This record gives sequence, structure tokens and C-alpha cells, in this order.
Amino acid sequence: MPVYYALSRDIFPGHACCAVSVTERFVAERPNTYGALVRSLVKAINFVAIPDNKPKVAEVLSGPGYFNQPKVVLEQVLLGRFADGLGQVKSVPDRIAFKAQPSVPAGIWMLTQMRRWGYIKTDIDYAALVSRVFAPEELRQQMRGMGVPTSDSDDPVTVLGKPFDSSDPEKYLSSFAIARRS
Repeated sequence: MPVYYALSRDIFPGHACCAVSVTERFVAERPNTYGALVRSLVKAINFVAIPDNKPKVAEVLSGPGYFNQPKVVLEQVLLGRFADGLGQVKSVPDRIAFKAQPSVPAGIWMLTQMRRWGYIKTDIDYAALVSRVFAPEELRQQMRGMGVPTSDSDDPVTVLGKPFDSSDPEKYLSSFAIARRS
């Protein structure tokens, strides 16, 4: 039987699905608020990453102040037990994962796609931009201060089975026959 869907985790394992961003001005003018925001996000991510907490998270997020959706819809995503639309119930406990530490290579990959499809028009220093935006060292410092384990290495990036070498994003970009670079 053909498969008519794919989970995003099957296309890009470990990808970031959500992000929170603030301006540099906000960080500079409100460092304590920024630090509190980062710590609260890390705590929330670590809470929802625990399988036993996911039903409670689904209950809270299903309310009108958040997603305003039936709890069962959110449970299917968070717990990974869902109907596939073809009469089968799938069980994919790791359907969605939560990790507070951003992947610099994944950020570089995202920028290559923005460059590939013409959203970034000029050459850029991918690593420097991702470092500035993701602020991985600052986040690691905040996490260590909370007693949260961190890693100094990034997870490898593979998209549609194709490994991504973040040290040479231009080579990766030129490997595609189809692109809209300008």
C-alpha cells in the first residue's frame, strides 16, 4: 500500500519546528527579562519532553487561550498515536521531540534554503549569522546556570537522506539541479 504522507521527522530528523525570537535591542535593554524568558522556555521544553507530562500539556494547550483544539488532537501529536488516514493507527512515540539547544548546522541549512529559493539575495557568512541569531554560547551558559545538561557539539543534519555539511553551505547549494537563486 502506498504511503501518502510523511512525518516531518522522517524528512528532517531532529528539525526545529518552533522558534522564539527577540530583537537585539530587547536583549540589550531588558537583559533580566530576556534571561527570565530563556529560562522559562528551557523549563517548559524540558517539562514537555518528559513523556508522562505530555497528556497534561495537551490538556493545557487545547484550551481557548492557546490552540483552542480538542485535547485528542494535541495528544495525537505529542504522544505519537494517530490515525494515518488509511485505516491504520500509527504509534510513533518520537513523532515530536523537544530540545532547548538550537542546532547551528540546522540553522545554516535553513539559511541555505532561504538562499536557494531567492529570499537571501547576496552572499552571507552563514555561520556568523546563525551564531548571532541563535546565540548558542549564551544559551548554553543560561542552561548550565540552571543545571541543565548541554552539549558543545551539534547534531548532524540530514534532509531527505542527504547529509548536510555545514562547513561548506555553498557546495551544498550548488548540488541541487533546481533552485531559484538570484
